[in-house]
Amino acid sequence: FVARYSPDGDLRWVRSATSNGPANSTTSCVSYSLKLDRQGDLVTAGGYSCAVASDQDPALSTLSYGGIPFRTTLYPGQAHVFAQKLDTLGNTIWLHSVGDITYAPNDASEGFGTLVAVDVDAQNNVWLGGDCDANTNFNSRPVNLETEPFQPLVYELSPQGQPLSAFVLPSTTAGSVEDMALAPNGDLFLGGYYNGTFNGSAAAQGADGFVVRTSPDGSILWTKLLQGPQNDYISGITTAPNAGVAIGCYYFYQASFGGEQLATGPGNNSAVFRADGAGNIVDVVQPDVLTGYSLIADVQTDIFENIFVCGDVGGQVIFTNDTLTCL
Repeated sequence: FVARYSPDGDLRWVRSATSNGPANSTTSCVSYSLKLDRQGDLVTAGGYSCAVASDQDPALSTLSYGGIPFRTTLYPGQAHVFAQKLDTLGNTIWLHSVGDITYAPNDASEGFGTLVAVDVDAQNNVWLGGDCDANTNFNSRPVNLETEPFQPLVYELSPQGQPLSAFVLPSTTAGSVEDMALAPNGDLFLGGYYNGTFNGSAAAQGADGFVVRTSPDGSILWTKLLQGPQNDYISGITTAPNAGVAIGCYYFYQASFGGEQLATGPGNNSAVFRADGAGNIVDVVQPDVLTGYSLIADVQTDIFENIFVCGDVGGQVIFTNDTLTCL
């Protein structure tokens, strides 16, 4: 669903996908991220599945958003990417879905995956991040991309929702772009996780986190890895007024980021980093986990360079002026 509230908390409208076909437990549509574009319209992204074709066109399913049908998917229950743009009244301007009705590596429709991150550049183009699921091709003409299963995916659409470009990040086994932010010059800051190796790194023990700066064509300019003996995740990334970034993460027991050792805790611990545009770590702040855990889910900055975080804590976790402000 997508909803709009007034500044006072009054519901203005709510919209969701609808199906006019037979009941099917594998039909689904989940939005994971949203962003206002340069004109004030709302862009959302996520994953959907509907293998029930309409009577009018087998390429179009019985699932729709704002009267616009999603493309039919091949396998019931398997996630496929989608994005949409709505105006301020909740009307769907466009819906972009790729679908997949034939399993052929070179056909025009291979849209396996889930999108969980979205941002908009200075030209109002839409940038999306996520994963490409268990497929070896991501095709959405004119985009034709060879992939490995579950590689981190970046996908670009025009302001009108037409495919422009796509690339995957060099991870093995599996991974995902969990958050993204656009630099003033059009470069992308991308954060997420991977299994296996990333850009030639040592193999992860479980899942490890990554932060990269890339050019719009996917060329990697620098890489920072969050590595430890258990699962480690980059959960949030946002640009800062000093042309750098603020980065949120969480990890189990112990980890290092870009070679800098983080505090050891009894369970999940978290940290926020401030880095400059070249990837140099300027500052690290962490809560003090006495018992239990801390988890940072997202991070934002304001024009005064304050950092805001949200997440979850359990047990005894100390937030002080020397670490983080608990919201």
